[in-house]
Amino acid sequence: MRFGRNLAKLRKQKGLTQERVAEKMEVSARYIQNLEAGDNFPTLPILAQLKGVLHCSWNELFEGCERVPK
Repeated sequence: MRFGRNLAKLRKQKGLTQERVAEKMEVSARYIQNLEAGDNFPTLPILAQLKGVLHCSWNELFEGCERVPK
């Protein structure tokens, strides 16, 4: 599984929209959409924010990911 797909799965499990996640993180909904589509990969500070917004562990955030992009 790719990071973006896992992110979308976690977000939906938590009952959050892309817009709500973006609002909580103070980023654009388009940015969240791009992360989920695999067009962007988040920086460590953004990953930490996602972890907080989704109330998940690092393992859950990266569960099933094939690899971390360079």
